[in-house]
Order: sequence, then C-alpha cells, then structure tokens
Amino acid sequence: MIITDMLTQLSSTGGELGLDKIRELLHKMGNPQNNLKIIHVAGTNGKGSTCAMLANILRCEGYKVGLFTSPYIYHVNEEFNINGTHITDEKFISLLNDIAPLVNSMATKPSEFELRTALAFEYFSQENCDIVVLEVGLGGRLDSTNIIDSPILTVITKIGVDHVSFLGNDIEGIAFEKAGIIKNNCTCVVMKQPNNIVNIFENICSQKSAKLFLSEPNNIQVNSQTLDGLNISYKGNKFNVNLIGTYQTENIAVVLKAVEVLNNIGYAVSDSSVYDGLKTVKWSGRFEVISKEPLFIVDGAHNNDGIKAFTNTLDTLLPNQKCTFLIAVMSDKDYISIIQALIPYAKNFVAIAPTMPRALPADELATSISEIFKGNVYQSTNIADGVAKALQITENNPICCVGSLYVLGNVYRTF
Repeated sequence: MIITDMLTQLSSTGGELGLDKIRELLHKMGNPQNNLKIIHVAGTNGKGSTCAMLANILRCEGYKVGLFTSPYIYHVNEEFNINGTHITDEKFISLLNDIAPLVNSMATKPSEFELRTALAFEYFSQENCDIVVLEVGLGGRLDSTNIIDSPILTVITKIGVDHVSFLGNDIEGIAFEKAGIIKNNCTCVVMKQPNNIVNIFENICSQKSAKLFLSEPNNIQVNSQTLDGLNISYKGNKFNVNLIGTYQTENIAVVLKAVEVLNNIGYAVSDSSVYDGLKTVKWSGRFEVISKEPLFIVDGAHNNDGIKAFTNTLDTLLPNQKCTFLIAVMSDKDYISIIQALIPYAKNFVAIAPTMPRALPADELATSISEIFKGNVYQSTNIADGVAKALQITENNPICCVGSLYVLGNVYRTF
C-alpha cells in the first residue's frame, strides 16, 4: 500500500501520450536507460508471453535479465523483475525516495506509467543487468518505453484492434503506431501476419535502414497439447513449452526467430538454453489452470483477437464442453463482441467488476449479457463472491475467468 500510495502521489492522471515528460525526468536522473542493452517488444496480443519466454531463455543462458511488463496481477512489484525475482518493497521505496525530489521539480508530473518506466530503467541500471526485455505499455510510437535510442533488438508481435480511444480502430494505423518503436539501423523481428500489416513494417524498416526478419510459424509443428502445456517441433528440434494454447505457437515462432537473430548479432544463446527456457517459463493469466478439481481456468483475453485465441484453445482442449464464465470487462472495450464470441461455449455467466473507473459495472455487464444470452446470468459486486457463485453453480463443467487482467489477482487470492 505504501508503494502504490507513493506512486499515486508522485504522478499525474490524464494528459496526452508523448515522450516529453519521460525525457525530462530521465534527463534529471542521468539517463539510466542509456546504460542498458534492451530488447523492445510491442504488439497488440502476445507481447507479454513473448517477453516472458525471451527473458527466461536468456536467463537460462546465464545472462542477468531485467524484465519490465505491465499490468501487474498481484502487486506492482511484479512489473520489475530480474532473473525471475521481483523487486523488493525496500528497494522499490528507496528508488521512489530517490526520485521524488526530481519529480517534484518538474512543472508537470509524469503519469504513473511514465514514472514506473523511469524507475525500471534506474533499477535495472543499478543492478547491472546484461540484457533488459522491455514491454511497451500502449501503442509504441508515443509510449514512454520508446524513449530508448538504440535497442539491440526490436520485436513486434500480433497486431489487432485494441485501445481504440487512443489508437483508433484502423488496423493499419495501429500497426503504424507499433512500428514507431523501430529505430534507425536497428534489427527487427516481426510476427508473420497478413500482408497489409507486414507491408507497413517492411516500408518503415526500409525507410530507417533497419534489418527486418519475419517469424516462421509454418516451421512449428504441434506434436501434442494438454492442460499442462505444449510439445512442439521447430526446424528438427523438439521443445516442451510450459504454456497452454495453440495460439502460443505464433509467439513461440517469434521468440525462436529472435533467438536466431540474437545469435547472429553476438548474443550467444544455446539450444539447451532455449529448451530449458521454454520448458520452465511461467506467465500468469494466459489460459492458466489454477485448479483441476473443479477445472478453473483464468485468461486475461480482453479484445476480439484474444478471445478468439482463447475459444480456439477451448475447441482443442475442451471440445463440446460448456463453461461457466466469470467475466469482467472494461467499459471502453468492444465487450458486446466479446460476449457474443463466448456465448457458443457458455452454460451460464457470472458478471463481476474490478474496482477501477474504467470497469463496466457488474449490473450493466449482466444486463448486456442477458439481452443476447438465453441462459442464466448472475452478477456480483464482490469478486470473491463471484468466484463462490461460479463454484456453486458449476456442474462438473469448466469455470473460465475472462475479459480483464485486472480481476485476476483477486480471483487467485480465493484459491
């Protein structure tokens, strides 16, 4: 609570996206980001899983790896990670105390995400990380993480429609925003996707004399998949992957291409480190089984592409089974489309909501579901009560919590 209170006190709300405030703050801090070798990762879907796999593979190779991702699930410390260990409260508070006078000297305070980004650079610099895997927060071009000048590698995952109020609903325009992280003369790995998307990255890489490498998802074969993970083959090598869902193969293909490129630019990564890294990777909230009896799955899918990936995995691993959906959504999402995509898989719904301004209230969500779904719809203003209700009404059918990452921490705490 002390940390979140300090973050709130030192930051501003609202304001436009841009790099001016983060640039000013980092200048006052001595530009710690310039001390770091950074892999910068953007994309609409899959960037978190991609970051987790890359960081774990590099850790297995022996690198000291910083990992900055968002949003957190349990507590904000999760966003600041070195070799699988979160920043301690003591270190976090120390960094905040050090930075406070610099923030207070600014005419306009940074946003909380800008503040956390600056703290991440300072933390990883102080801890002498060999490599930092840095996840974009929103978009790319104007995201505070894009203050960096020369990443060792730029990675872009799947592009889709999300954050419409900031990025619009034109997918080519969204791709352009993501491509804003491509720097002059950088090396870039991009997920293979439709030509209208890839062409944008090709054109920008050409303009900036950047080297572009496309992932090769067609070279991945899924040998088996269960609720414990995947077994895949890639270019003659077999890997066990501690992540669930066919959709992860697209992310794995990006990671494996990134590893190939890293080897080519002087960052050695062995096959055994890739094997160990994929086998032991952990990433919460993505088709994650938190209970098998009863079967309880949590997935932070919150846009149309994410929900499609989620339902495709249901088709594969739980065919013809109807689910109890514990669902929460943000009011600025296309939540009607999300509900419609879930209905063919639904036995019933329990609507819940996190305590935050963007959340759609549980009663409004329940009403929206009832207007298009003929089965039972329940609601709860308390997440723990919502979990209890889902457990009460299930009849050996799976329970799936979907629609928002922001409720998962409270859902986990009930188990």
